[in-house]
Amino acid sequence: MSGEDVRLALSVKKCRIMLNAFLLLAIAATPQSQSWTVDGVTREALVQSPTVKTERPPVVFVFHGHGGQARNMARKDFAKQWPEAFFVFPQGLLTRSYYDPDGKRTGWQNNVSNDGDRDLKFFDVMLQSMLARGIDPNRVYASGHSNGGYFSYLLWAKRREQLAAIASSAGGGPEVAKLQPLPAMHLAGRVDSVVPFDLQSRTMDSIRRVNRCGETTQPLDGIGIEYESKLNIPVVTFVHDGGHEFIDDAPQRIVAFFKRHTRPEDGYPQVDPLQEAGNSDRFSQFDTNGDGKIDTDELQRPFLFRVLDKDADGVITRAEAGHALGKL
Repeated sequence: MSGEDVRLALSVKKCRIMLNAFLLLAIAATPQSQSWTVDGVTREALVQSPTVKTERPPVVFVFHGHGGQARNMARKDFAKQWPEAFFVFPQGLLTRSYYDPDGKRTGWQNNVSNDGDRDLKFFDVMLQSMLARGIDPNRVYASGHSNGGYFSYLLWAKRREQLAAIASSAGGGPEVAKLQPLPAMHLAGRVDSVVPFDLQSRTMDSIRRVNRCGETTQPLDGIGIEYESKLNIPVVTFVHDGGHEFIDDAPQRIVAFFKRHTRPEDGYPQVDPLQEAGNSDRFSQFDTNGDGKIDTDELQRPFLFRVLDKDADGVITRAEAGHALGKL
């Protein structure tokens, strides 16, 4: 074999190596479908592997909104913001909601024990799968939009010991006053017509109290406003002028927030739960004329009023309010 032939053979071999490396990188950069069986039901997610290898990578779970799809969240700019991380985009099942009472669209359970806790169990299975792949157990994060943002709060409530931080976009929270401290971020639109901004404001106020944040703030460039915590467990908020949409730079802001927080080896501290008004007291606060009913003048929040006015007779009774008033 001549010298020219040898050089040609080496060149071909080098090209093949480079091509294989390129193909492997392309595969790594494309989310791969993965499935698990949870209570006899096949559950699926798209898993984006790191494109930059590290010994113990973080993992971020990103939950779509009601009626959403995992593939749409996977198309967002998350992975580019943190190439060392795994990103898991779970797919929800058909789920009933206020806007979808027949459950014709996909989503996540709204509270503990709903639908047999199917989605909390799904999270547990996915997390165990990711731990088996060598992720850092102290850098596990949950985020979501709308119904997915609400589910992130539910994970805070029920899976806090597995989380380093959560971030919710246009979501609410289940009994947030009963939460234990955890780094959290909330993104909200001032003209949100689906989850009203005043409801989200109450949620942001509550999580600041949970994390024992004062009024001292500092701007975090490209993230939001951070409220300092005497527990060193801050809350970050970002309020934009839009509505219920998942804003374009949300992935950048959320990932930058997550990068700031690693769960301590011994976990976050426990504190005494906040003392909030009970449902009966909350009813009385809104029932300003004391007639035992709440009308549209007393509760000027059309969406919430429709939710609570179960029989659509134009007033809310104590029986109708029930547990739901604790979330107002």
